[in-house]
Amino acid sequence: MNRTVRAASLSALVVAIVGVFGLTAWVFWPRWLDYRDRIAFEEPARQLQPGITTDDLAELLPGHSSWQTYMSDGAGNSIAVVPYHRRSQWYYIYLTLQSAKNGTVCSTIPSRSVRVYRVEVPPADYRAQTKRAIDSLNSTFSVSNGVRTRVPSPEGDEGRQKGHFEDFCYIVTGQEARVAGMEYRLIYANPAAEQNLASVTKAPVP
Repeated sequence: MNRTVRAASLSALVVAIVGVFGLTAWVFWPRWLDYRDRIAFEEPARQLQPGITTDDLAELLPGHSSWQTYMSDGAGNSIAVVPYHRRSQWYYIYLTLQSAKNGTVCSTIPSRSVRVYRVEVPPADYRAQTKRAIDSLNSTFSVSNGVRTRVPSPEGDEGRQKGHFEDFCYIVTGQEARVAGMEYRLIYANPAAEQNLASVTKAPVP
């Protein structure tokens, strides 16, 4: 009888221990994977130096989206912004470009400063909210056999990614006001003075 009771108690203890370990793994394993992914990106991102081009980023930090943007900031400087959509965080790398001759391929223009922004992943239904972003996404055209046709605004996850990206570009350059769902933090700037400039242009979320 006592042996039966002890065996049952031992079995219950084993089941409880397995349950605790299983719950711990279920709760913390995804967080561990997110942490590893974040470190894997941010460590090399914090080593980026002025002088890199967007072509260089493809080698130094592989995995960026198939698109990026070249535009002017609120002060008229030429900039490039490259998005990275990672497991648990999105990142936007912001390059202020050096002056270049007309006809120079944008992706080969060296940068004179680098910023890395960590971005909170927006809700699945996020779409462009600022006027400039909406106009930009609605003004894309394709040409086939000499016929120019407007490309519909992206939907689904592409609509979320491109809408958020366009909003960010206009907001961070001070051309639009912050909107709901736009949460970002400047995590690296080189040269360091760029940190202060970025804070003045548009203060990151604390």
